[in-house]
Amino acid sequence: MDTFKQLLKPILVERIVETPSHIKVGQFLKSTVEQYGFTPEWDIFTDNTPMGPKVFRNLIATYDPLIPRRLVLACHYDSKIIPGQRFIAATDSAVPCAMLLDLARTLGPLLHQRTNNHITLQLIFLDGEEAFVNWSPTDSIYGARHLADLWTKKWYPSTDGSSFDLSKEIDRIDVFMLLDLLGTRNPRITSTYGHGTT
Repeated sequence: MDTFKQLLKPILVERIVETPSHIKVGQFLKSTVEQYGFTPEWDIFTDNTPMGPKVFRNLIATYDPLIPRRLVLACHYDSKIIPGQRFIAATDSAVPCAMLLDLARTLGPLLHQRTNNHITLQLIFLDGEEAFVNWSPTDSIYGARHLADLWTKKWYPSTDGSSFDLSKEIDRIDVFMLLDLLGTRNPRITSTYGHGTT
């Protein structure tokens, strides 16, 4: 638990897009995943918002980029603007960011020893999840929308040893799990695939 708290502490700051603390948290995420053996890659882009053009930075960290298939765990690292308040957004989503870093730390040595060379772990720290003014299809999930659009257009050459195929980057994802709004005591996580709580 001490290591988790050490990973969480640098993220427990206001993380409004383009602010110095937001950029510092992104750099902390990058250097930490790199330390744990992941290959980091920035997806940096500019998009229009109700507050003018903003630069967003998605961080994609892949354990072994040469492996064709992906098991993706994702969260967002920006925090919401609440006028007149300093909002650090612990559950939304500093804690999920720290959870992914702790998973990288814990699983790194095990991933190094694996024998399955067909699937690798990929961690995605999305930027611009929060709305700048009001949540809408155009004022929210900037990073997720951009990355999905990019990966549905980007071709990936894959080989199975006997043939050569092209597939879309997004098709390399076998499993995608988004961690959000986690970190409260006794959370209730509802399944979207049926009735009840898991």
